[in-house]
Amino acid sequence: STLSVPLITLSKTVDITSDNAVFNGTSFLITADDVSVDGLSITQTGEYAVKIDKANGVELTNNSITFTGDRTKGDLRRALVVSGDTESPISTVTVKDNTFDISMASEPIIWQELTPGSGNYIGVSPSTGISFSNCNEVNFISNTVDLKTTEAVGSYDTVYAVATDNPATVNAVFNANGNAVSVEGKTYAYAFSTNTKSAVLTDNTVNCKSDYYASAVDVNIGGAGFNNSVVNNKITAEAELAYGVNFMSNSSGAADLASVENEMDLKGHFCLGVRFSENYDKKKNVTAFGNSITAEGDYLVGISVLGAKTVAAPSNTITVMGTNTGDTAFWENGFNREYGSCGVYTDSDGVITSNTVHSSDIGVFSLGGATVPNNTIVTDGEYTIDIGETNATVVSNTLNAKVRYGDDSIRHTAGEIHNNTHAHDFGSNEKVCKFCGVANPDYNEPAPEPQPTPAPVLTPEEAAMPTEEKTEELIKKTNTDKKDVAGSDYQRLMLKATPKGKTITLKWKAVNGANGYIIYGAPCGQKMTRLATVTSTKKTFKKLKKGKYYKYMVVAYKKAGDGSNRVISKSKSVHCTTPGGKKGNPTGLKAPKKLTVKKGKKVKIKAKLLKKGKVATHIAKFRYETSNKAIATVDAKGYIKAKKKGTVKIYVYTQNGICKTIKVKVK
Repeated sequence: STLSVPLITLSKTVDITSDNAVFNGTSFLITADDVSVDGLSITQTGEYAVKIDKANGVELTNNSITFTGDRTKGDLRRALVVSGDTESPISTVTVKDNTFDISMASEPIIWQELTPGSGNYIGVSPSTGISFSNCNEVNFISNTVDLKTTEAVGSYDTVYAVATDNPATVNAVFNANGNAVSVEGKTYAYAFSTNTKSAVLTDNTVNCKSDYYASAVDVNIGGAGFNNSVVNNKITAEAELAYGVNFMSNSSGAADLASVENEMDLKGHFCLGVRFSENYDKKKNVTAFGNSITAEGDYLVGISVLGAKTVAAPSNTITVMGTNTGDTAFWENGFNREYGSCGVYTDSDGVITSNTVHSSDIGVFSLGGATVPNNTIVTDGEYTIDIGETNATVVSNTLNAKVRYGDDSIRHTAGEIHNNTHAHDFGSNEKVCKFCGVANPDYNEPAPEPQPTPAPVLTPEEAAMPTEEKTEELIKKTNTDKKDVAGSDYQRLMLKATPKGKTITLKWKAVNGANGYIIYGAPCGQKMTRLATVTSTKKTFKKLKKGKYYKYMVVAYKKAGDGSNRVISKSKSVHCTTPGGKKGNPTGLKAPKKLTVKKGKKVKIKAKLLKKGKVATHIAKFRYETSNKAIATVDAKGYIKAKKKGTVKIYVYTQNGICKTIKVKVK
């Protein structure tokens, strides 16, 4: 049967069992103890699908819940929300064998002051699929959760698939076992996020993906006695900054934390498999045992332990072959700033043993005096282990660096170093080991190699030109609503935008030597992306939204000797609105045709903008450019400074590319 009732309140103890009764547009509010809901199909759009409010012993089993968050229906959106209060937390709740299909916007965290005037704030996420707060015991078992983000709203938008929030005063237990949790976010995304004294996550399959930041399992340590473990989970995370298991501590006190036998596959610019946060106070014991961590990207760390009392890191298998390319601005601690990629990074005492590490840079970087025995480490860097000035013990390891091996591959100024050997490295088919010269018993004499074809050669001029890829990276990184892309100029391309109806036509000058032109653009307020590649000097973009500002720029490139595209020139960006809105475009400008300035003097250009209606300024009302900086310069405010005698052109142009050229004579 199918029912359409806006709200069903269960205020008395009841068992609801069905063979897939269908509820469309219905929310369930459970306020009574010992309620059981089994076998329902619930579809809801709004603030929540199921809410358990201060009710003990509730069981939610075998239900199918499809939920779409509606931002017009309240500040917070949840498919399932379970909440007690700090003075009377919920005793037990069981959520088992349910399927949650969730879609919602990703929004910024709301910061609420706990007591007016106190200055103490707590962050609450509007965008959370399933949340538990003030619950003594939660059993979250064998559920399937799939959360997809429909849009990003505001800055620092954040979405959580499953989250618990229990203060240190609540002796809470969170058991998550055998679940499949997947989340796709926009900026910040978390699959599991726990703030619970005893959180145990076992045998879950966790997938977390986002454009910028993805944390598959985020464990928050809210105070002393927070003992949390993450065991035997299969974890994937993909983002510019990707975490597998992230233990975050913002408070003091003893705690035991463990990541055990998890399998992790990470992809991103920065990746970190298991992180024990830097905010520890040397009172927490941490364990990373038997994890299998593979990271793919640029700057990678397998296990990072900072500020712990002790670290135990045995029997992990870690592969972190980073490319060490791109942005190196590490904005979160836990990454290694001395080496690009690292297997185990720690400043704490303890034991790092029996691990197998393959790293592009360093295997173990230990600055806390940890003992390091019986590991097998292969790196493409100069060293395998770095213990700095600590009195660490490094013994009986099998160590191969790029050119060093055994004891010689350990960087140190103190410590006990001995009995470290190496695995013979015969490459693919070398006659002898590259480290010790022992003959290769399986060596095969290779067949004569054919003569190689000469590689394409760049001319010095082409080598000095930026590549198409580097230029695109620069464009995407630049906030082109507020400033121009570095190295761009107006006078070579003289890009101009003209609107008509729901179209905008771009025209520009041909550049000598160019093989083609790449057009980048986006609605104003968004990052520019590549839109088209053309060989002509004109392009019309159709089916645009009326009354909306768009921005564009053109990159002229030539085909270099090695086959790559090298950038000759980058235009300044143009900003233009389609008709039909409250704002318009400049229609022209007035400026003097000629000016005469004495050497060493300054003069301000008197320009006037012609327009119909109001114009929303992007970057500047006018922009200026000189054809010869040695004769005269011009600043962003339009002041010309005469440098030496001669004649120069000064270009004054509007945000949509309308230009006047002033002939300036310096006497």
